[in-house]
Amino acid sequence: MIHPLLRLLVKQPRLLTEHVEAYAHLVGDEVSKVSTMWIMRIVLYVTGGVMALLGLIFVGVALMLFGAVPWSDMEHGWLLIVVPLVPLVGAALCIWRARAPSKHDVMTTVKAQLNADMAMLREVGSA
Repeated sequence: MIHPLLRLLVKQPRLLTEHVEAYAHLVGDEVSKVSTMWIMRIVLYVTGGVMALLGLIFVGVALMLFGAVPWSDMEHGWLLIVVPLVPLVGAALCIWRARAPSKHDVMTTVKAQLNADMAMLREVGSA
């Protein structure tokens, strides 16, 4: 007794190629989503690192200015605090966003399609 799926593959082999192409599209879409997610994380980490380095440089400059110029002679002394804080806060936000868990579960559509295909094969096999 020949399995119905094998009989179908012998009679219409193009169905198998179409099915494999559909799986290739699904996997390609998932890989594209995951690679975009990883590229975004890398960009956020690099941006956060550069901003942190810039903030530390500004902190050093502010400390040197604070040591060289008396506080009473500074008109806008608050800038020595605000200027380094801006890139440091930006760095913290970038790194926080990069570490956030992904909203997209990897390969869910491929897993769902595989489960649907296996259920169909079990149904055909039991009939």
